[in-house]
Amino acid sequence: MLRAIDSCSPPPQEGMRHSSFAGFVLEAGRAFKIPEKRIDCPRGIIKQCFANAGRLAMSDPDLIYCEGFALGRVIPVHHAWCVDIDGNVIEPTWREVGGDYYGIPFDSDFLNDTVARTGHWGLIDDWASGFPLLKIDRPEFLHLSFR
Repeated sequence: MLRAIDSCSPPPQEGMRHSSFAGFVLEAGRAFKIPEKRIDCPRGIIKQCFANAGRLAMSDPDLIYCEGFALGRVIPVHHAWCVDIDGNVIEPTWREVGGDYYGIPFDSDFLNDTVARTGHWGLIDDWASGFPLLKIDRPEFLHLSFR
């Protein structure tokens, strides 16, 4: 799924390591497990997945904020969710859990610092700062449990 998306992207621009969100997520991310029984959590506002997952992760130190791609009803979309320490998906936005989740488990300090600095939710699509995550290798932004 992500390889197909990334293959349609042009080569990276000068100073960029990745030319697409999909390429970055493919390199730095991983697949996450969908538990047999949905893990209950507060539901947020539809189409506000980055804020919903970010707030949920900030409110519960046992949860980890993830951002990447999830397979919705029809197509993969840029999405955010949480996982527990075992990598089980906790979906705070969609009423039904998606088909597949592939993303990056972010360190909570990185999440907090980035949101405070940018004033908006979502870490990969940081257009105002020139997409800094697309410029670097797989560094310390990953959650310790998944490095």
